[in-house]
Amino acid sequence: MAIPSCGSNPAGTTEPEATIDSEGRIYLLSGTVDQGSEQQTTLRQMVAEVLGVTLDDVKGCNADTSVCPFDSGPFSSRTVYATGIAATRAAQEARETLLEQASVFLGKAPGDLDMGKKFFWLRSDASKKVDLGRLASFAGGSIKGKGIHNAKDDRLFAYAFAAVFAEVEVDVETGEVNVLRLISSHDVGRAINPKLIDGQTHGGIAQGVGQAIYEACAYDTESGQMRAASFMDYAMPRADVLPSFTTEITETPSPTNRLGIQPG
Repeated sequence: MAIPSCGSNPAGTTEPEATIDSEGRIYLLSGTVDQGSEQQTTLRQMVAEVLGVTLDDVKGCNADTSVCPFDSGPFSSRTVYATGIAATRAAQEARETLLEQASVFLGKAPGDLDMGKKFFWLRSDASKKVDLGRLASFAGGSIKGKGIHNAKDDRLFAYAFAAVFAEVEVDVETGEVNVLRLISSHDVGRAINPKLIDGQTHGGIAQGVGQAIYEACAYDTESGQMRAASFMDYAMPRADVLPSFTTEITETPSPTNRLGIQPG
């Protein structure tokens, strides 16, 4: 049976890495580019959650082919889903290696240890602890985890749903349409970064209103040349002409991954 891809490349692969160095610094290296919706922040949030640290603790680099591992690209809204799943796997692998090293260093079984705020400690005695940098040094200088998401071993996507409702005013004589109000609701699986989701939804609303109401590729009937050949002539909506709108986020965690994320 063919794997459904919904526009996603069935051969797509993503292979991010999570690294902890001897100074306790945490890095996420991802080959995917960021198109402006700041997916890298979301990916680092996922790594931070797995490692029990804050977002500020996770640095990194993306889309630098000299240091970053391979990624097929951010097409079909796959970054947070595919690269995110792989990034959590990379962080989980690094966490498991850290736990093994902490167990040896503290002389206790892994089940006797807790982790958080860049430390491992004994459950029975929190004063006996070791930080991530020391563990990385103990392991030889650094600890790395690699995560992979691909069509061969994983589901390519999870379905996401949205609904948009518009209140419009129509001049029945001229056909002019005026959008008075919009409500846009999206089921995102799990909202890793609600502010970024909201911002992306705002941009989608502006693009949708523009495409439906304002924008048009007009051509000269004699020469065949486009009359709206630049953004000086092509009517895109400005902030002052967009309707009032409300965005809502619904969360139905996806069963395909540990964080419950959907494409987006």
